[in-house]
Amino acid sequence: MFGWILLGIILLLGCLAFFTPLRIVIVYGRVGENDRLHVEVTAWFRLLRFRYELPMIALRTDREGPKLLVRLKKTGPKGADGEKRDLETPELKNAYRRFQDVLERFHDLQPVMQRMMQHIRCEQLEWQTTIGIGEAAATGALTGIAWGIKSMIVSMIAHYLTMRTIPRVSVQPEWNSLIVRTRFRCSLRFMLGHAMIAGVRLLVRYRKKRRPGWAATPTGA
Repeated sequence: MFGWILLGIILLLGCLAFFTPLRIVIVYGRVGENDRLHVEVTAWFRLLRFRYELPMIALRTDREGPKLLVRLKKTGPKGADGEKRDLETPELKNAYRRFQDVLERFHDLQPVMQRMMQHIRCEQLEWQTTIGIGEAAATGALTGIAWGIKSMIVSMIAHYLTMRTIPRVSVQPEWNSLIVRTRFRCSLRFMLGHAMIAGVRLLVRYRKKRRPGWAATPTGA
């Protein structure tokens, strides 16, 4: 009897987790050289809420090569302060190499990811940018380039995700001032069960790919 009760509780929790709606809000803002990136994950009408503030990263170059300036936010009893740390060129190369390995490993798994992304609904997409470099002609050209890049990115998002809203995108030129300011906000919603199914499919296909006999062998006609 106790075993059936335990099995029923497990099945109930599994169904509850499968039909749990997740909402992810991504907010990125940049004013001058200051970057802010926040990611908020909520479930069950914000009864469960997790908020993350990711490290702020800036790229710079000098005679020794490119470096990444990472600003880490620490939260302590007296508030938050920032710590700066440089990532040298070898670290960047190693990170890029690892990124290429991940892309090659999961290249054949793209159909699973695309199927998962079809279940993701985009409920809000706003992207405002104000840009100016102090010269009218150059600012106009840069504004056109910014519009082209934004249109391409928004088109890709609309292609892979299910849009539930009209994207609000703007590029405001500042003709006589030097300024770079942007704000991006995106709200996504999906069922946790769809992510669980996609994770199982990725794991199965990844393990099948690692088997020696996974590659197709030519057969004689």
